[in-house]
Amino acid sequence: MKLFDFPDKPVGTAADLWRATLDLVWQLRNGAKTFRITGDQAVGTATTAIRHGLTGAPGGVSFEPRADCRWWAPRAPDATFVYLQASAAVTGVVRVHP
Repeated sequence: MKLFDFPDKPVGTAADLWRATLDLVWQLRNGAKTFRITGDQAVGTATTAIRHGLTGAPGGVSFEPRADCRWWAPRAPDATFVYLQASAAVTGVVRVHP
């Protein structure tokens, strides 16, 4: 979604509206500088390493799971990977911010 682009009327599913709202909130904060890791990422119940593609360690990470679950970062990100874990195996969108 481009900067400050938000639908005037909700269209699609509740999940589509949630993603559009979350995207807008990130744009209004420092999240405007976040980078989405390409494609849906699988996060398991054990620590999952996901390559982020930045040149250094990101300052933070967010995860938008496609199913209802809890997720957390069991380790701090390093120069190559972010580490996520979830209460159930799930796929979703991972974003990193420098």
